[in-house]
Amino acid sequence: MLSNNNPNFVANLAYVYAVSGERKHATEVLSTLQKTSKIQYVAPYQFAVIYSALGAKQKSYSALRKAFDERSPFLNNLYADTLPGGRLAGLRKEAELSRLLHALRLPEAAG
Repeated sequence: MLSNNNPNFVANLAYVYAVSGERKHATEVLSTLQKTSKIQYVAPYQFAVIYSALGAKQKSYSALRKAFDERSPFLNNLYADTLPGGRLAGLRKEAELSRLLHALRLPEAAG
């Protein structure tokens, strides 16, 4: 495997499967990533992106809260990822996202 099983690349693969309608493949890769996270660090933000793409909003928020608690550098992407077309755009109208953006001192997600 070209990515050497780098969790970031594996997470992106799960996301791509999810948004392209390949739910079965996405959940298989997600399961692999969850197993990996028991022996190697996987950023919770990556899980949030995958869960959001799969329509699991509460799991996505849970992962985002964990990323916030860890002060994950991936949160630098949060505002851009919540814009239309972004990886977390499906969450942008939710009150919980507004609270998280406020806590990070980022602007509210538009529209």
